[in-house]
Amino acid sequence: MHNRTLGAVFIGISVVLFGIRYLTAAIITINSQVYIHFDEALQDVGKAPVILSIISLAIGLYHVYGSVFVQWYKKDLNRIESNWKELDESGSEGRNP
Repeated sequence: MHNRTLGAVFIGISVVLFGIRYLTAAIITINSQVYIHFDEALQDVGKAPVILSIISLAIGLYHVYGSVFVQWYKKDLNRIESNWKELDESGSEGRNP
């Protein structure tokens, strides 16, 4: 699996986890026998989905943007290597060891 695809999958997981918290809180408020505020239902759900969502988002962004930066670095390193070879070839012609 490519890095960008893997990053998109992790970002999708992050979105689902973030939405699950609110959907669960809505289901809790609908199915409760006593009137519960939505904020109380969110507290009942807990912070685990949000924490996992943030972790998944960070991993996804790392994979999406990390692959872009690696490609830029490879291009730069190849350019430096070709310039270095040209410099070595042109600089060694006039020298006598």
